[in-house]
Amino acid sequence: MIKKSVMFIIFCSYLYSLPSINSITQNSTEIQKYKKFELIINFNAEYNNPYDPDEIDLYCIFISPTNKTWRINGFYDGISSSWKIRFTPNEVGTWKYKVFVKDHSGETSSQNYEFYCVESNLHGWIKIAPNKRFLMYDDGTPFYGIGDCRSWASYSNFDVLKNSGGMNIVLVWLGPPWVGMIENTSLGIGQYDQRVCYRIDNYIDAAEQNGLHIILCLWPHDALRIPGQPWPNGNWDKNAYSQITTPEGFYSDKSTVWNYQKKLYRYIIARWGYSTSLAVWNIISEINGTTGYVQNPSAAEDWCRRVHEFFKTNDPYNKPTTGSKSGDQFWNNGYNIFDLVEYHTYKDKTSADSIAKTISDFTKSVFTSF
Repeated sequence: MIKKSVMFIIFCSYLYSLPSINSITQNSTEIQKYKKFELIINFNAEYNNPYDPDEIDLYCIFISPTNKTWRINGFYDGISSSWKIRFTPNEVGTWKYKVFVKDHSGETSSQNYEFYCVESNLHGWIKIAPNKRFLMYDDGTPFYGIGDCRSWASYSNFDVLKNSGGMNIVLVWLGPPWVGMIENTSLGIGQYDQRVCYRIDNYIDAAEQNGLHIILCLWPHDALRIPGQPWPNGNWDKNAYSQITTPEGFYSDKSTVWNYQKKLYRYIIARWGYSTSLAVWNIISEINGTTGYVQNPSAAEDWCRRVHEFFKTNDPYNKPTTGSKSGDQFWNNGYNIFDLVEYHTYKDKTSADSIAKTISDFTKSVFTSF
């Protein structure tokens, strides 16, 4: 009986052993201010879905030279089959950090590590100026964006954009037939298409190399539209959420659907939020062209507020949010939710003066798509 008890205790201990961290590799011991600091973490843990933080949670606590604390979530890179943490330091000096891994059995942590941040000529990520009417960099340098909608363009064209009229910002859509949906029906809900993620990595890298900034549109209108409801064409059938809900339910469901969305947004922030070239979270483009908005506009606008608040709470870099209706339609309810006013117009250039007069009355920063 004693031997059996001992064996039972050992067996239970084996089943419920804590995660173990085998190695942590950092891209450098010296990082320029506002440049990427990246960790690759090798660990043992029990989980089925690497994209579900309820099963496996990797994160890092960074302590700045002035003793400010940053929590940065990790993510699984399926292309390289590795776990990574990406961070952008904004203070010169010695940074300290510790890595944590948590699964169903508990949490473990690494020893303390450090890296040194040196000065650079970079200005940091873009944010709202104190007067709310303009944009500026983290170091206070003013930013005025002039760019193009590159929903369909390859990141290999970014060098052309840089030399075309002094452009410094581009709008990129996550959806077919452009970059592609991270969650799609090919892989199913809760699974993230690493080919799409790899393309976004390349967009970010190309933007940084060419001094460009990206407005990243998470939900183009056609990704949330059944063809003909209300506009022709639509890609709802390619959207993984079509497997678990309706277009209206995408907005209104605050349990299962919203939980999947929160995990997706966490992954997006963890993988790309670090980049100073990622300027704005464009939550929704032309919401009045989505089926769910036509069916239930109040639920759609409540969803906008939930997504905005999620990013405000979970994006450590506090990048601005925005959203829009279609051409020449004002959206006061949306403007009261998001950080930036986004106004689309498809008129000719002679309307510029009237647009300027209209937006001069706004108390928020405005970006206009022509």
